[in-house]
Amino acid sequence: FGPPPAPAGDAATETAALLLEHEIVDAPFSRGALAELPSAGAAWRVPRSELSARVDAREWRVMSIDPPGCVDVDDAIGVRRMSFSGADGDKHDAIEISVHIADVGYFVAENSLLDVEARARGTTTYLVDKRVDMLPELLSADLASLVAGKERLAMFCAFSLDPETFATIGPPRFGRSVIRSRHQLDYYQAQAIFERRTAPPVNSNQVMSRLETECVARDLDALARFAETLRLQRVARGAVELSSAELRFETSADAGVGDDLPSRSNSTNDSNSQQVVSRKKEVFMMRVVAELMIAANAAVATELAKAQARGGGPALLRKHEPPPPEKFEELRVCLSENAGVELDASSGKALSTSLALAESNASDPNAGAMFRSLATRAMSEAQYAELRGTVSDCLPPQRDSDELCVGLGTFAHYGLALPLYTHFTSPIRRYADLAVHRQLWSALQFKSVEGASLERHSDENAFRRLELAKTAKHLNQRTRAAKLAQRRSVDLRLTRALCASPVTLPAVVRSVTRTGVSLFVPSFHTQVFARVVGGGVVFLPRTGLGNERKEDDVFLTTRVLFDGGVKTLAFFARNKNGSGEEEECGPRLRSGARAWVRLSASGGETRAARVEAELLDASHPEARLGAAEAAAEVARRVEAMAIDDRPALEARVVTRGMTGAVGDVTETEKDASPARGGDKEKESLRGGVPAAVAATFASLLGDGDARRRAPGDTRRFGVSGSGEASRSLTVPERNTSSAFRVARSAFVAARAAAAAEAMAAAGTRFGGGEDGETRRARRKRRAAAADLRADALRRAMEAARED
Repeated sequence: FGPPPAPAGDAATETAALLLEHEIVDAPFSRGALAELPSAGAAWRVPRSELSARVDAREWRVMSIDPPGCVDVDDAIGVRRMSFSGADGDKHDAIEISVHIADVGYFVAENSLLDVEARARGTTTYLVDKRVDMLPELLSADLASLVAGKERLAMFCAFSLDPETFATIGPPRFGRSVIRSRHQLDYYQAQAIFERRTAPPVNSNQVMSRLETECVARDLDALARFAETLRLQRVARGAVELSSAELRFETSADAGVGDDLPSRSNSTNDSNSQQVVSRKKEVFMMRVVAELMIAANAAVATELAKAQARGGGPALLRKHEPPPPEKFEELRVCLSENAGVELDASSGKALSTSLALAESNASDPNAGAMFRSLATRAMSEAQYAELRGTVSDCLPPQRDSDELCVGLGTFAHYGLALPLYTHFTSPIRRYADLAVHRQLWSALQFKSVEGASLERHSDENAFRRLELAKTAKHLNQRTRAAKLAQRRSVDLRLTRALCASPVTLPAVVRSVTRTGVSLFVPSFHTQVFARVVGGGVVFLPRTGLGNERKEDDVFLTTRVLFDGGVKTLAFFARNKNGSGEEEECGPRLRSGARAWVRLSASGGETRAARVEAELLDASHPEARLGAAEAAAEVARRVEAMAIDDRPALEARVVTRGMTGAVGDVTETEKDASPARGGDKEKESLRGGVPAAVAATFASLLGDGDARRRAPGDTRRFGVSGSGEASRSLTVPERNTSSAFRVARSAFVAARAAAAAEAMAAAGTRFGGGEDGETRRARRKRRAAAADLRADALRRAMEAARED
């Protein structure tokens, strides 16, 4: 009768229950479906007939950029420098950026057994320790995957760009191609090459020469400029840039890439190795690739809509409707209580403006992530839909309009601020993309029909639309189920880690009540609730390792106050015999301020386990340890930055001994603005603050603490107003440590240096000696280096204040 059932809490058992709960098919593919795969198996080669029928891009410099360890490579990107004949007959230079997507449709015929099973699954489901593929592994990890060094079939979308402005020249090109990817990079390898740092080790078959590395870096430069151009256009139309976090779970000693969190366990059921929970580290190349994929998806959607307008077949789009106003109520209250900002969600642009203003007003730097997380939760869920009716009003807006012109907005994508959008770039893991591939190829071959053939064609399209509507509904259900399963898988692994080893992390107070505090934990990008009242007893934030939470001699109570216009939870105590007056005790917990929280899990290592939160006082040893580690990291980064004493024109910022996400960088150099003045001035910037600079910044910044105070607090220096009353306001004297004063002095000096560098750079804007592109790039590097120094010193100042 088979092996005995595994106990609850076993990793495999919990995963199987999770898949069953969300009706995710994890059975092997049928023999009939597997029989439709190429008989040659892994030895399959591109047929000669396909070489002659497709664009031969095997000699183009094409590369893929994916997450580390990715085997199902859907997309690859190529950059070509070329020339074309203009209307005036002259030759003009251009850059062509091509997005090549795996041609899964070549292997999966429509309505075949393999197609039916892939459609039933709908999407690949990614769990923490398991991947449930939509297609057999022979296709997803080999024959269809655009792996480096092998000839593969693809469909492409190519953009021709002006090499100076990176504006598109004409409409994009579409077609089928044969490619041989030269490099299979992950995001962090690509980022290292883009920054001209020493690239991390790559597979032996991907070793790059110095010349090839520089060519790849130039291609990445072009991709980055085009991606930024596209992003700015979307933002101008009202795109909403939100945030989320992806947790990574590693058990190896050298646990990949990410910001490791102090959550470690040596006793898990499924592994005896140390487990590390980390957030995936975000790098610029992730945004570049995402922007290029968005551009290709939008271009394909527009092409399908145009073909349908000419009488072509149905089109599967991805629409995202604006969220209803009531869904923003939670965010509205949070912005008001934490940043004193009135939310305007009338459009995507207005929402982005409100979030940016609240982030600048908040007292804690991590509050911005909390605001954007709430905005993400308020968003409607994007849906697949069959395009119906005319789309002339949904095509891109006129150049003189900043608002998104989408007609009735039926098929627009609110979050991306695009009039038409679809999924085209991931056919290995999403069935919707495979369907769109077939529709695109049909649209490219379609020609306008008239007369009797038009009537027959209309009848065929009506039936296909009915089938596509059913498919869209099914894919919406499968996509939602896969997302929920993925989220629950992360929650399950997180609670298992917290059961074995609780962690102490910084958090942001989201809101307060008399019974508890709602907190946002940036490290896990999640919200937790910490109770301060339980069983008729009030608990102060824990201050030590012992169990000192129950007070025997005093009666504690809580009150919700408004401190400077900000909602605040305060603790009060009086003698139990009723003598004496109430006195405030313990720390005040202000909305938007930093707090320390100890996270653990109850309910065992099962899907029923839940995360529990306990407030800690800043003086608690674990909180002090966390703050000290954060301050030490900031100090290490500050100390790693040295001003080179070479002549002014050769001065650079040299970073030594910094450990990056993809390996140890022993020494890297980034251009910085030339150091000005003699050695005495340099010493004054390093160790002290010149009197003139201190006076200037005191008048501009007040006490340097304005951003840490709550909006509406009229005690702060420099409040808005006129007349003698507003000019006479001063900041109450407060006790500050010597470490804080030194850190603040360094911060003010860095801000002064950055301002001087910016003024000098502005003064040389029209100087000669170099071309405009080089000068702009140099100024950007200067500004980035100065901003990094100032930000690191600001964090050191805040850490010193907390100590």
